[in-house]
Amino acid sequence: MNNSSNESSDSKDGKEKGPMIASAVAVIAAMASSGFFIDLMNNNGNDRRNRAAPNGTPATFQFVTEDASIRLADLEGEWRFAKGDDPAWAEPSFDDTSWRPMNVPDQWSGGGLRQYDGFGWYRKSFRLAEPLGERPVFLKLGRVDDVEEVFLNGRRVGGLGSFPPNYRTAWDRNRIYRLPEGVLKEDEENLIAVRVYDAEQGGGIYQGDVGLYTTDLPQPLIDLAGEWKFRTGDDPDWKSESIDESEFQTVRAPAPWENVGFDGYDGVGWYRKSFGKPNVNADEEMVLVLGRIDDTDTVFLNGEQIGKTGDPSKVDKNQRSNVYRKFRAYTFSASLLKENNQIAVRVYDSRGMGGLYSGPMGIMRKTDRVAYLEQIEEAEKWTTADVMDWLMGRD
Repeated sequence: MNNSSNESSDSKDGKEKGPMIASAVAVIAAMASSGFFIDLMNNNGNDRRNRAAPNGTPATFQFVTEDASIRLADLEGEWRFAKGDDPAWAEPSFDDTSWRPMNVPDQWSGGGLRQYDGFGWYRKSFRLAEPLGERPVFLKLGRVDDVEEVFLNGRRVGGLGSFPPNYRTAWDRNRIYRLPEGVLKEDEENLIAVRVYDAEQGGGIYQGDVGLYTTDLPQPLIDLAGEWKFRTGDDPDWKSESIDESEFQTVRAPAPWENVGFDGYDGVGWYRKSFGKPNVNADEEMVLVLGRIDDTDTVFLNGEQIGKTGDPSKVDKNQRSNVYRKFRAYTFSASLLKENNQIAVRVYDSRGMGGLYSGPMGIMRKTDRVAYLEQIEEAEKWTTADVMDWLMGRD
């Protein structure tokens, strides 16, 4: 991780620079109103605010954004921490009373571990202050240097990056994980455990909001983030409802396929996922949301093609192509749904990162999707002050 900082020096030419700064602000304001910076931030993947793209799509893994979230529990402050690595440390029954205190968010160096690189575990107990009802719950963990996986009450609920031996950092990515139903205990103590690996510098849960949040944004009927079946190669029969999946591996998405065991692979890969039938009428319009895919994709539902982005017969990734940046949302009729359903996604990657690499992912009613985009647009309006804060690196 590069923890470099930019320090500005005092200028002797303040009188001459004043008009220049005013002109720059005017230009920045004009670009901000046109959506230039919002588009730029979503394209580079390092948007610290999780703002919306021009089409209202949030740059996040889940159906929640910074400006459309409500905090349920503040998890910042003192956690317990230990160096090393032991899977038993994920269990709520483990006794961590001998562990050292560690502040969150902060680098390991803030807790006295300036020279330490390797594995470390965090643990924290908490209770909910109010009933959850039917609301979705998201864990925000800020940014972690370099790799982590998260356990709540002993159950794995998320993770980014790749641990050794296939190490890949995710130090600059915001962690937002939707919690599965039933994992949180409303009337008793909960235990969150975070396994972290740091390869160099910094280390730890070092920046951002840390807590449990909910949102009033419409949510998908089917959440597709999580485990998928995947294999490299290409066979048109892999779009079918029923095939032999013994040669497919279980991977997690959204994530680049390099992060789930296929580092350096360029070519065709297929993803498959099964799900049950949501409670919808046959005449309703639905939307399959798949986030961003690198590079081109063709998508099938129960063997029938429902959408594609890019030309799967060509490389479709050159200096002028932005197909891998496009957000995938495919409309289909609920009449295609059965009691048991199968999504198949053919992905072609020409070079670099590949796969279903960025969310959110799910199946929504089209009416909910429209309402979702309208609420995002209203909640995440940028002002000139917002743009200036982002440019200057201010919170």
